[in-house]
Amino acid sequence: MPQISDRVQLFTDSVIRRMTRISNKYGAINLSQGFPDFDPPRQMKEALAKAALEGPHQYSVTFGAKNLREAIYIPLVPPEYTFDRELIEQGFKQGAKAIVICNPSNPCGKVFTEEELRAIGDLALRYDAYVVTDEVYEHLVYEPYHHTYMSALPGCMTIRSPVTHCQRPFP
Repeated sequence: MPQISDRVQLFTDSVIRRMTRISNKYGAINLSQGFPDFDPPRQMKEALAKAALEGPHQYSVTFGAKNLREAIYIPLVPPEYTFDRELIEQGFKQGAKAIVICNPSNPCGKVFTEEELRAIGDLALRYDAYVVTDEVYEHLVYEPYHHTYMSALPGCMTIRSPVTHCQRPFP
């Protein structure tokens, strides 16, 4: 049998698998691997069955289904991938109780600035909402950018990773 290179001894498991272990250890909500520990609601399963019967039966484009993108994500506008704060506030005014932030964002690589995160946190605080963060690419940030954890901002705290709740106004 051929010998395996010694270099593979240095390999570790993925960040996603590591996050699953940490999530299990602390009883956190695990959004890293995509396997829930509960059955979905019956209404959701019925809607899935209906959609499966009706189609389409192809993968969506790389950026996801257009109707879904338009329905749920505040767009990041190239080339700087900025966002419109008013659209976020509009969503909270309409009853949204959480916002999902991918920081750095995949696939565009947008790294949110502290100022942008404070603006989002301020709105979450104002509307008593949560910020759910996906920061799996936090170490893939290149100069001149710097990753800031949402939960590290004054007034924010991690309830269950990756859910952050802002408690008091930012200085």
